[in-house]
Amino acid sequence: MSNQPPGREVLVWLLPYIMLALETLHPQTSADLGWQLRTGAWVMEHGTVPETDPFCWTSQGRRWVAYSWLYGVVLHSLYQTGGLFAILVARVGLAVAIAASLQRLIARHEPRPLVGVTLLTLAVGSLGPLFTDRPWLVTILFSTWTLSAILELRAGHAAAWWLGLLPPVYVLWANTHIQFVYGLGLLSLGCLAGAVEWLRGQGGWLLGRLLGLTAACSLATLATPYHYQLYGVVLEYATQRGAYQWVEELRAPRPTTMLWGEWLGVVLASWGVVAVLRRRSLFAGLLLAAGMAAFLHSRRDLWLLVLASVAAVLAAPARPASAGPAPVPALRWHRIAFGAVVAGLFVVLGSLRGLTPDRLEAALASRYPVGAAAWLQEQTIPGPLYNDFDWGGFLIWRLPRLPVCIDGRTNLHGDARLRRNLDVWSNVADPFSDPDLAQARVVLGPATAPLTAQLRQEPDFRVVYDDGLATVLVRKSE
Repeated sequence: MSNQPPGREVLVWLLPYIMLALETLHPQTSADLGWQLRTGAWVMEHGTVPETDPFCWTSQGRRWVAYSWLYGVVLHSLYQTGGLFAILVARVGLAVAIAASLQRLIARHEPRPLVGVTLLTLAVGSLGPLFTDRPWLVTILFSTWTLSAILELRAGHAAAWWLGLLPPVYVLWANTHIQFVYGLGLLSLGCLAGAVEWLRGQGGWLLGRLLGLTAACSLATLATPYHYQLYGVVLEYATQRGAYQWVEELRAPRPTTMLWGEWLGVVLASWGVVAVLRRRSLFAGLLLAAGMAAFLHSRRDLWLLVLASVAAVLAAPARPASAGPAPVPALRWHRIAFGAVVAGLFVVLGSLRGLTPDRLEAALASRYPVGAAAWLQEQTIPGPLYNDFDWGGFLIWRLPRLPVCIDGRTNLHGDARLRRNLDVWSNVADPFSDPDLAQARVVLGPATAPLTAQLRQEPDFRVVYDDGLATVLVRKSE
């Protein structure tokens, strides 16, 4: 941190954490939480990771790489211990860890408190839409650490002891989220910039250390139950097109639908562009271009643009080895006091928002078919089950008796099934042209969906459950 007096420093840096608390202390859960929890339960029950899909009847027997299996195990353990409240605490903890890592990164490279606080506030505000219980929080955190390592090396901190911990971090990362490849991409950009600088007669020592670190982290990603198969999943997502057109969180940003956090990201990126043009840092320019390309391809990857913009504002030309190691700020006691203040802030705001276990369960029931799933779980009505895309992950978790027909694992189901399911539920396509619906004996979907209204009029279907949120229909022969 800066040389400001401790009390004033705490007040200055507290602003982005107030924003972070307002963004994370909410009862909403993600659509993928259900299948992540069920995956964790499956792994703990069987003592191994699945090789084929155990959750969907339309893909049973098909190869499936549960690339975030460790995240699911942690989620399941948390839920077994403290229910949805424990998952909320973990989500907030990851968000705080991201903010603290960004704060450390900024404070080590930007001595002006006002500039640092502004940069962190914009970064935290931009990431607001992404602070959900999804494994990409782990990716954002570990990407921040990777970026910190690159900037430390470029600043001449080659002897920083914690750089040796990065390969073990990649072991955890590769077992938690498939976007560990973004971290390898950051390291590769660092190597590319280092190679160009080396060709210009600068920083040969920097290139050597970056190449060694990149090689160690790359090898670390193979320490998973799936080994090299993870890269096959990367290829599947890289070549999939439909999901990036039809799933809202994966679509390219559009001005008419952009969230306020995304607009803040654009502001931060503009600051980064100005900084790159002024400092002419090759690494910062490459990184910012990569971040922009990722965000323009998918709004979900806004976080990469945010990190790239922060780095662009902070980045300076690589420090020559002859200059010796750069000074490392000492850890001061008031950082502990700052952490205590932040923790107290989250406890107070969480209490004021009434985030009790009952409130979290009520919020879950207001968005997902909790009652319908519980009712069907107690019945003996046979499947197959036909469901919509958005509720598939939840049903995998709360309705294990009936395998679903589709869920949020888009690479498993493919573009054709995803497009067909979306069209049928929105009444764009003839429902009876869908072979999945033709085989189904049970249909569970939103009570207000066009398909639900149409099936109510079909002589072959009858309503057996309706609570206003979800409707269950079965074929009359059942």
